[in-house]
Amino acid sequence: MRTRWGSLALTIALAGCGPKSRPPMANLDRPPRPVQASFGRTWDAVVDYFASRGVPVRAADRAAGVITGDAGQLPPGRDLKLLANCSDADEGSFVGAARVVLPTSAVYTITVRGDSTASTVKATARFTHEGTVECTSFGVWESDFETAIKAAAEGKPRAGATD
Repeated sequence: MRTRWGSLALTIALAGCGPKSRPPMANLDRPPRPVQASFGRTWDAVVDYFASRGVPVRAADRAAGVITGDAGQLPPGRDLKLLANCSDADEGSFVGAARVVLPTSAVYTITVRGDSTASTVKATARFTHEGTVECTSFGVWESDFETAIKAAAEGKPRAGATD
């Protein structure tokens, strides 16, 4: 009995001593969003989205269908707690002693696939806190982004705005 409690205490103590960063949520299992518009219209909607929000494009390869935007600062007014989990356990602390930190920046990778009649769009956000703590995305920004791109490419008005 004593050994079991000792093992449990050691496990809890070591769990809080890991690295401060962790990989972002795996978006590989999320399917891309279908868009009833051509690849060109969908690609242009992504470029327009970034331009209208002042998100600098870090890299764009139209032939590969990949564009990366770098939001050095996240827009104010959004409840950042809903975007990602950036909780950071102080080194040497026990589980449950984590401090809550919010994402401060993001790198967005967008993949567009398709042809002259239909396409897909898939967004992946990599949130960080002050460039030192990797955050786990909840997928909210990605879903909102894909919805906005679908509406823009298909020429449909949509309620609300995504920032």
